[in-house]
Amino acid sequence: MTRRPAASPVDGQPAGTADGTQPAAEPPKRTAGRHALTDRSQVAGQGGTRAEYAGTRAERIAVAEQPVPPTGQAMPPTGQAMPPTEALDRNNPDSPGRNGAEPAGLPAAVDLASRNGAAPADLDGRAPAAPDSTPQFRTRQPAGVTGRRRHAAAAAGPSVLNRAVRWVILLAVTAAAVFGLRQYVIASYYIPSASMETTLHGCPGCQPDMVLVDKLSYRFKSISRSDVVVFARPPQAPPEDKQLIKRVIGLPGDVVSGHDGHVFVDNKELVEPYVNPACHGTADFAPVRVPTGRYFVMGDNRCDSFDSRMFGTIPRSAMIGRAFAVIWPVHHLRWL
Repeated sequence: MTRRPAASPVDGQPAGTADGTQPAAEPPKRTAGRHALTDRSQVAGQGGTRAEYAGTRAERIAVAEQPVPPTGQAMPPTGQAMPPTEALDRNNPDSPGRNGAEPAGLPAAVDLASRNGAAPADLDGRAPAAPDSTPQFRTRQPAGVTGRRRHAAAAAGPSVLNRAVRWVILLAVTAAAVFGLRQYVIASYYIPSASMETTLHGCPGCQPDMVLVDKLSYRFKSISRSDVVVFARPPQAPPEDKQLIKRVIGLPGDVVSGHDGHVFVDNKELVEPYVNPACHGTADFAPVRVPTGRYFVMGDNRCDSFDSRMFGTIPRSAMIGRAFAVIWPVHHLRWL
């Protein structure tokens, strides 16, 4: 590195000024502009003191606080010094800006009211437009109102047609379900006569019992002795009766006979606690062998029953179902 030669002494004086004093180091020139900064290394490299550096920093702060000129006003050209500003010493309580005074160089439009929350004037001196003092209200719907209105609007549309279609579908499904249940699962029947007294009550001019009949169970299991069954009217029965209700006495292959007031199955007396006591047993009848797939039925009121002793055995295909409960009248509710 080439070292600059020192100035030659004049009249025996050391290098420096003519009077022998050492010239102060000139700080480097700052480029005009808001962001022009002085490098600490430049000041320190030229022998600047800490005070000079502090002053330079204060000047940087003052320059940085200067507002940007309004639109249309050009910045000072490069190399031209900015307007003089008073340095802000943050450590000095008497420095401008510490006791409420404004630092020098700030535009007059920025007044103290801006610090108190008031809107400052424009840089060109015009007062800002007053804000709209009309209160702005926002309507807030209560919780759930929007959903109820939306639901009401949806229901108020083509509701008549929708409801009619829904009712038609509901009635059709209900009718199909009732028909299916009655045809294949369960049905109710009135007792048409007194042939099942005292188990079931039925007579002309009185309130007969109503029974529930299970139509499904006989599709999966066989008919048992002593079951109370409903079957289609045989050809020999009176035409006014579409269905009859009796008790199963003989199964396929059995030999059923009656004598001495009792019923015998395969020469064994059948215990029958359900027979109407007023009949004093069963009248005698000749032995009957029950064919395969057929059943021998009799009423509990043996002295007033039109049954297999008159019209013969009943085929399995004529069986409708098994009566399992009395549902009417209410005081006759019971299981069979």
